[in-house]
Amino acid sequence: MDYTIKILENGYLYKNYITVADINPLNKTITCTDAFHNQRMFKFGDVVEVN
Repeated sequence: MDYTIKILENGYLYKNYITVADINPLNKTITCTDAFHNQRMFKFGDVVEVN
């Protein structure tokens, strides 16, 4: 699924268009791929908004 998310990281607010690859509720992480096929992992607490 493709989403636009806003993430708070190091005091900066980032907005990314991503494809969610995995949601791990035990570790509270979201693994995703951006438009350039870079894989990133975010913690639930870092995500500010999902559209």
